[in-house]
Amino acid sequence: IGTLSNQLQSYIKDTEIFICPSAPKPYTGDLQLFYVERSDNAVSDVFSIGCPYHRKHGVSVVLNHDGSAVLNRSAGVYRNTPSDIVNPGDQITGGTLYFADGSTARITGSARVKVIESFWRNSDNRLYSIIRIDAPQAQNQGQVEVQVTPGSKFEVVTPATIAGVEGTEFTVTVTEDASQYISDVSVSSGIVTVTTRDSNKETVKLYPGQNKNVKRNK
Repeated sequence: IGTLSNQLQSYIKDTEIFICPSAPKPYTGDLQLFYVERSDNAVSDVFSIGCPYHRKHGVSVVLNHDGSAVLNRSAGVYRNTPSDIVNPGDQITGGTLYFADGSTARITGSARVKVIESFWRNSDNRLYSIIRIDAPQAQNQGQVEVQVTPGSKFEVVTPATIAGVEGTEFTVTVTEDASQYISDVSVSSGIVTVTTRDSNKETVKLYPGQNKNVKRNK
């Protein structure tokens, strides 16, 4: 469920079509890292897939859920200190991620985090950041505490959920067992929209003091 190849295998047979001319050679990238599967009823302007190989020109290339391709201004991300720059696709364990609008994501436990993208949307000049939390190794537990600057858009993608916010404070905990991915989203302030990544694509809104535990079969 939710892989780029699964979504497109019946339409496109030549995998070379997904290699960007700006990609480093030899090509070792995997655009699956920068793809977020959405439900059919997701809002039209949410991020679907991006290409990370244009950021040196200050550009973020994004394909939205409605099929529109947009060039936005890329935004920087760093861990702990401004000299420790984080690029899309880098795997981060431990520390705090700082985003261009002042939003933060504190990584604890065995959480493994990748920044999918962070960019200023041309449509409204709001910062839109997406991070992915991979399942911890050896069935350990990982946690990410997120504080989002009001007015910005921020999404956390896990193997079981997508948590989306626009200015709030919440925590995402991820773990797994032999047969399932497990994600728990708890809200400290603001409102968080949680969408499950199973075949049902259930969407719920969480308010301060609420949480949702989601399990998805491997």
